[in-house]
Amino acid sequence: MPELLEQLGEMGLVGLVKIDGERERKPWTVVISGERLAGAAIRVDGHSLEYCLRHVVAALHVPGLDWRGSRKPRPRDQADPPASVPPCVGCGQRR
Repeated sequence: MPELLEQLGEMGLVGLVKIDGERERKPWTVVISGERLAGAAIRVDGHSLEYCLRHVVAALHVPGLDWRGSRKPRPRDQADPPASVPPCVGCGQRR
């Protein structure tokens, strides 16, 4: 997971991982935001961190990026161009 978070940071994104032990259902939350998302945010609530990371990576639509962070990071100037605003995986809204 640290490798994935590093890669997201190198792409100009900001990430937050939260565990809420008081919630009985879907205690994990992962939120990704940043300029690359044109002011939008991707939020996933789930039963496991793995579930949330898989869905965040899928919503980002970055070829070769794996939720485990197995892709070698590229320099920031070679990052993919800003993507169109994807819908929030958790609620489906475009922000």
